[in-house]
Amino acid sequence: MEILPNTKRLFLKYGASLISTSSLCSINTPTYAQTPKWAGSQYHNQPALSHQHSFLVDLWAAVARETNGQLQITVYPQNNQIPGSDGNPPIFNLS
Repeated sequence: MEILPNTKRLFLKYGASLISTSSLCSINTPTYAQTPKWAGSQYHNQPALSHQHSFLVDLWAAVARETNGQLQITVYPQNNQIPGSDGNPPIFNLS
């Protein structure tokens, strides 16, 4: 008859070291990405002091937080002063 190892003792011996090692490794991971994976821009025809501009800036900031900085969108009021763009503005560009 073969003697089986004490699995509880092995778990306590090796399991605790694995748990502590994995928790130490997760401490060093950054919360936000260093560089965005995708960057883009959004244009609108309202002034910077309008409620639409502040809403869009807050919206894209929330998206950046949710994606850990992987998606960064810059919002430009008044179509970024592009001449003749009020009739046909570039609404959204993703690069």
